[in-house]
Amino acid sequence: VVADRYFYPSMAGVSFLVAWGVGKITSRVEVLPPRLWRLFWCACVVVFTMVSALSFAQARHWCTSEALWTHELRWNPTCVHALYNLGSQCVARGRLDEAIQYFERILVVDPYYAAAYTNLILLNEGRRRPDDVHLYAQAALELPPTSAENFIARGHAFLALGRAQEAVESFQAAIFGLPEDAPAHNSLGMAYLALGEESVAEDAFRRAIR
Repeated sequence: VVADRYFYPSMAGVSFLVAWGVGKITSRVEVLPPRLWRLFWCACVVVFTMVSALSFAQARHWCTSEALWTHELRWNPTCVHALYNLGSQCVARGRLDEAIQYFERILVVDPYYAAAYTNLILLNEGRRRPDDVHLYAQAALELPPTSAENFIARGHAFLALGRAQEAVESFQAAIFGLPEDAPAHNSLGMAYLALGEESVAEDAFRRAIR
């Protein structure tokens, strides 16, 4: 991650050195001829103006979340965090085909990024693309059952492939690791619905709401 905000702590030492240097220089400026004194302060004004202009330009990248993550990808095209956030932004704004492209780019960089599989399965189901659903569902089942995120992706894969009981077990395992994760409880409810157990599904949905 190369977002500029991470420079703040690491630049503290540099700031102290700059302040110390300015203090040393200004203590000697008074003994300089007036012409050099004016030249020194003109240089300070120029530098201040330049960094102010750069700060103003940089602030544009922080005006929206989408602008920030788009800027991040210009510097680091393989940042999965930026790709995922942009994909989520596109989903929220109804740009589903664009969101699919971002999640697919994640898997090129990291084939084990579980949340990308979850989103690709759900988005392609919504777009009525059964071949793509089957492709990503089968790929998600290759994820090792070692984390809650992987269990969630595997659960959606089982559900998409019509294996509802295995989906229930996978979502239950995910909730064991993430007991306060509302989407996991909601997904468990969907799996119980697929099994025809409506009362149990309702309990899962109510836990998701809580």
